[in-house]
Amino acid sequence: MTSGRTACHAAMLVATVAVAPAAAVAQSGWGVGGGAATRITTVRRATLAGSEVLSGVVVGGEGRLAAGRFTLRLAYAEGSLHPDGGDTRQQYVEGSVALGLVPLPGLEIAAGPYARAYIVDAIPQRRLLSRLHARYEAAVVGDAIRGHVEAWAGLLHEPSGRAAGSWRGGGVGVSVQPVGRRIAVRVSYMIDRAHPDAGPGPETVEALAITVTVGRT
Repeated sequence: MTSGRTACHAAMLVATVAVAPAAAVAQSGWGVGGGAATRITTVRRATLAGSEVLSGVVVGGEGRLAAGRFTLRLAYAEGSLHPDGGDTRQQYVEGSVALGLVPLPGLEIAAGPYARAYIVDAIPQRRLLSRLHARYEAAVVGDAIRGHVEAWAGLLHEPSGRAAGSWRGGGVGVSVQPVGRRIAVRVSYMIDRAHPDAGPGPETVEALAITVTVGRT
């Protein structure tokens, strides 16, 4: 799959959200939203020879459905990374699903699977992870500017499902939504680190993202 195809999928997701039936969104306790994101992503990983840094642009989409205090989040992104000082590009793909609960206004606790894959020297590097995720969002300046902080922790799994390491990370962001508009722009930063039980060492992923969202995200 190519980055262009992913951008198309993301655009379709945003369009679907934008034309969602007004009656469904208007129901008390129900909300739907989605977005398309462009991210500058950097992967730092330990190797037997020392370390390796890969970076590039990743694009994708996200969606959120809320029903009362419960939420469902979906996300997918892909792009290409290249090693520092090199021109060879390697495909990068990630996706996640999370079921959540909103125990307090602005606070969301969610859990679900997360997958990440990329190729280095023709060798697939696949990561299957489980994640417990906490996110808090609050108004910064009225309802037009909002900020969020998030943190997560979980397990790294082998293809068989057996736990094979630990994983944790966090992020911050701010979104701007003009009064009376459903469209918002969010700028965010995240970093996480996986510690496999086997292998030469940890793997760190950083991303700086710009996301255009529609509806309730």
